[in-house]
Order: sequence, then C-alpha cells, then structure tokens
Amino acid sequence: MEQRSDGPADLATLIQAADRRTLAAVVTHLTADAGAVPDLRDKPQIQALALDVLPAFLRGERSPEVPDDEVLQAAMDLAVGQAVPAFVQSLPGFDNWYRGDRDRVTTIAPKSILRFWQDCRAPDPDAYSYR
Repeated sequence: MEQRSDGPADLATLIQAADRRTLAAVVTHLTADAGAVPDLRDKPQIQALALDVLPAFLRGERSPEVPDDEVLQAAMDLAVGQAVPAFVQSLPGFDNWYRGDRDRVTTIAPKSILRFWQDCRAPDPDAYSYR
C-alpha cells in the first residue's frame, strides 16, 4: 500500500490537478466570502487562494462553518456554472437544442443549471389562471 504524506508538496500537487470550479467553490465556502474568487477564469489565482486557505483546515486549526445564503449561492454558482451569456442555438455548430458540433449535451437556458432547477422545482400558482 502506498503511503501518503500530507505535506505542502502533496497539497500543491493536488491543487494543481484540481478542477478550477471545484477549487473556487471550496475557497468561497471555507472563506465564507461570496467574493473570494473574483475571476473564475484565473486558475493560478484560484490555486494560490486554495494554497493559502486549505492548510489551516487540513491541520485542524480551523473548521468549516455553515455558509450564509449568499456564500452558498456563490459557491454553487462557481461549482455548477454561471449563466449562459446567450442562447446556445444562436452559436455556430449547434443544429439542434440539445447537442453541439462535438456531440456534447448543451443547455438552452440563459441561466445556470442551479438557478433553472430552483425556478422549476415547484409550480408557481401565480403563473396560472384558475376557473
């Protein structure tokens, strides 16, 4: 069985290999700061933030706290994805509503999957007229 060291070099290697969305969500949650990650495209900055934040939690010096709604929403948006800037069917290479030119499933909603789910998970009685 391979032994692991939880030293800084191992953490840096793990962070280097990690998905930027996941890292951004973790940093946002652990810092309890909805604006902790100003630019999701800047993976080196996200990795540096993670290297700064994670060690205290891994050493047991800090414990995660339950995030407030703003922090939770920011972390979920970072993990799941931000709103789509335009309808996908207007983009080149999309010949149907569901798959692009690389045969990957896409979305047709101009908002994040999380926001779409929140909007659609229950009927809105005010949206209907009753007779």
